[in-house]
Amino acid sequence: MSQPMVLYSYRYSVYCWIVRLTLAEKRLSFVVCELNPFDKDQARFERSPFGLVPVLEHGAFTLYESAAICRYIDLSFPDPALVPKEPMVAAQMAQAINIIDAHGYQPMIRQVFADRVFRPIEGLKASEDEIASGLAASVPVLKALEALCGQGFARAGGQKTLADCHLAPMFGYFSQTEEGAKMVASYPKLAQWCAQLKDWQTFCDTTPKIGVAGA
Repeated sequence: MSQPMVLYSYRYSVYCWIVRLTLAEKRLSFVVCELNPFDKDQARFERSPFGLVPVLEHGAFTLYESAAICRYIDLSFPDPALVPKEPMVAAQMAQAINIIDAHGYQPMIRQVFADRVFRPIEGLKASEDEIASGLAASVPVLKALEALCGQGFARAGGQKTLADCHLAPMFGYFSQTEEGAKMVASYPKLAQWCAQLKDWQTFCDTTPKIGVAGA
C-alpha cells in the first residue's frame, strides 16, 4: 500500500498552486489540508521553520519549499517524467524556474497581481505606484523567459516540464490583470504559450477561483 500524501496548502498561494499542478500532472492522489499562514488569529504553522506553505507530508517524510517538493514528486513518481533527459534542456528548465522565483515573483505576483486583483477583493485600494513599479521590474523577466520559451518549457509536442508547472501559475495570475496580459502579448512566444494554457486540463482544474467562497 502506498504511503499517503498530505499537502498543507493555502488555496490562493501561487506556490501551492505550483505543487498542486505538479501532483495533478502526475495523476497522484493526495489530501489537502487548507490553512492561511497570513491569518494572524491562526496558530503558527510549525511544519515549516518559516511558518509558510506549501508543505508536503509523504508518510513519515516532510518537505517544504515548492521547488524541492516538485523535484521530489518527479523523482518519486517518474511517470510522466517532468525533467528532460537532455542535460542542456534540463539546465534551461532549472534556469527558467530560478528566473521566475528570483526576479519574477515579487513584481509579477506580489506587486501587480496582488495589488490589482487581491486588494480590491479585500476592500482595499490598489496602489498604482506599486503596480507601475512591478510592471517595470517584470520587463527583464519576460525578456529572459521569451528567449528560453520552447526550450526548458513550452516544448514542441506539448511535453511538460517542471518549469511548465512552475511558470504557468505565475503567468496565470499575472495575466489576470489587464496590464499583465497586455505586457505578455508583446512577447510572441510567451503569448502563444499562455494562450494554450486554457487547453491544459490539469492547469484549468487546479486554477484557484479568486473571490469565490469555498473555492
